[in-house]
Amino acid sequence: MNNHNVITPRNLFISELAIIRNAIINMEWREFEIFSAKLFAFTGDYTYEVTPKTNDEGKDVILKKKGEVVYLECKHHSNNKIGREVAQKLCGAMIADNISLGIIVTLNGANNKCLEYLSKLEKSKIVSISIRVVNLDDLILKCLTLNAHTVFEMAGIPDKYVNVS
Repeated sequence: MNNHNVITPRNLFISELAIIRNAIINMEWREFEIFSAKLFAFTGDYTYEVTPKTNDEGKDVILKKKGEVVYLECKHHSNNKIGREVAQKLCGAMIADNISLGIIVTLNGANNKCLEYLSKLEKSKIVSISIRVVNLDDLILKCLTLNAHTVFEMAGIPDKYVNVS
């Protein structure tokens, strides 16, 4: 029996983290949305829906699990932290759709204006909305909880996966 195509389940090697990091950084924005959707789905037991490329109504991904709905807004900016406007747009979509949990997925985190706005939201007595920011390092940590082959496939680089038996 030929077992050359059998994938041996394993965790990521430390040496592979840079490969995954570079793959995420080099993704096109739509690939980043799909990668983020799959990563959050696999690590949180969610189903996911990636919204249309245009007219997404303020969210890029809808995660669902047992009546819980979470909106993701994905920003693949390689050099800048995201600003308050991104959080305000996501918040507006959440209020309109009666959603209380949101996540902004970005490579470089959020600037101080954005973080101040999110802190105000957390303290609001009018609405119960929680939006957190997830950056590239957080994404890598999530990847560490998955099978290495799955991560390479999600990152669009299955050919770089090295099988060990």
